[in-house]
Amino acid sequence: MKQRGFTLLEMLVAIVIFALLTMAAYQVLQGVMRSDEVSQQHGEKLRQLQRAMFIMQRDFSQMAARSVRDETGEQRPLLRAEKYYLESDDMGLEMLVSGWRNPQAVLRRSQLQRVAYLVKDEQLIKRFYRYPDAVVGYQPRDMVLLDGVEELSFRFHGTRGWSDQVSDTNQLPRGVEVTLLQRDFGKLRRVFLTPQGSRAAVAGQAQEDVNRNTNQEGSRNGNSSGSGNNSGSSNSSGSQPNPGGN
Repeated sequence: MKQRGFTLLEMLVAIVIFALLTMAAYQVLQGVMRSDEVSQQHGEKLRQLQRAMFIMQRDFSQMAARSVRDETGEQRPLLRAEKYYLESDDMGLEMLVSGWRNPQAVLRRSQLQRVAYLVKDEQLIKRFYRYPDAVVGYQPRDMVLLDGVEELSFRFHGTRGWSDQVSDTNQLPRGVEVTLLQRDFGKLRRVFLTPQGSRAAVAGQAQEDVNRNTNQEGSRNGNSSGSGNNSGSSNSSGSQPNPGGN
């Protein structure tokens, strides 16, 4: 009885089919691994953002109403926020917070801590000092909270509502609005309450401001479209409208 094997052509066809199946399986596996990597990177960025917001919320909620002395002994405001302050690429903010634990005063320092927030090289940085008042020769420490930050701005809620500037340098604001422009998450806006703030008043005023800005933008868009229609009708008639109505 004769035994018949595979021909060379059949072997080549089988090899080609096996190679195609292997390539398809590899592409599927590579796609799954890439999706998992992207998901992990996005989750890490989200955790970094949540951590940054938690730290800022803790500091603003523990803001202390104590002025700071600079190197010359002069009193600084309770809260200072300016454009390019502390060599920031955008706005910079400096304040004094409480709650820095020192059980039984073991360490030679206060429970108050001077902190600052600024943007440097697209990084949101928290700068903290060991002493509340300025000490000649002491260098503060920086902690990177968030990467990819392109813009940083603050607004403050005082007795007269929201303002881009601190209205009263001798009194803490009721709330602080922080706006970030982050590369991955876009424009982020968060309102933090201070020890002087009321949640209902601050949050309600902030929402009113957002609604007012939205309505103003809608009105401007409507007026611009309306003016375009009027100009079109006047051109078609060949005459200018009479202000007196005659």
